[in-house]
Amino acid sequence: MSRGYLVVYEHRTEGYSGYAPDLPGCISSGTTLEEMRQSMRDTVGAHLIALSERKEIAPQPTTTIVHFPHPSEGHGIDHWVVEAIGVPVNHPNQVQRERNARA
Repeated sequence: MSRGYLVVYEHRTEGYSGYAPDLPGCISSGTTLEEMRQSMRDTVGAHLIALSERKEIAPQPTTTIVHFPHPSEGHGIDHWVVEAIGVPVNHPNQVQRERNARA
């Protein structure tokens, strides 16, 4: 099964940082936009695997709109990139079945 999560990348002079609004604590960084995209895919995937291993249900993606602060607020962000990334989501029982198959 796959889900599409909205991710936000913020660019500052030193590079990119990113987060997934529907996955609290799921953040990443990268020097270039392509590095940021790959890092965020890896981070979201690892986050969902960790939830699955703890037998927690991955939250459904619900964010469709992101509000950005006005540039006059002095946050140092040059621009934002917003995209949806598709990541595989395992059912908690699937993780156990995969472990048993490897044993």
